[in-house]
Amino acid sequence: DAAGLSGDDVRRAVAALAADAKADAWPAGEVWNVSLKFEPPIAHARCADLAAARRLVAWALAHGWRESGCNLAKRAPTVAVRATGAALETPLGEVTRAGASLDPGAAYVD
Repeated sequence: DAAGLSGDDVRRAVAALAADAKADAWPAGEVWNVSLKFEPPIAHARCADLAAARRLVAWALAHGWRESGCNLAKRAPTVAVRATGAALETPLGEVTRAGASLDPGAAYVD
């Protein structure tokens, strides 16, 4: 529940997708995979000038925020502080015209 989601929240969301799936417009045989994805946040800071932006980027890179950089906007430079492009994604289940399953299925299990 650290992400603010409970199992009941996930079940309700998948059930809502399944309700839509039963509509006639849902193509027979179509399967939607439902997953939970976490990506690291990106902090944006507008700096007073280019020198301040350079200092902030240097600090971020020195402290492990590897994908940080600066955007030179017209009004003031903006620094994006980002750790990595890595993400965590886990399958929760699938939705078909027949309904929903909170089992990711054999395709995800080795």
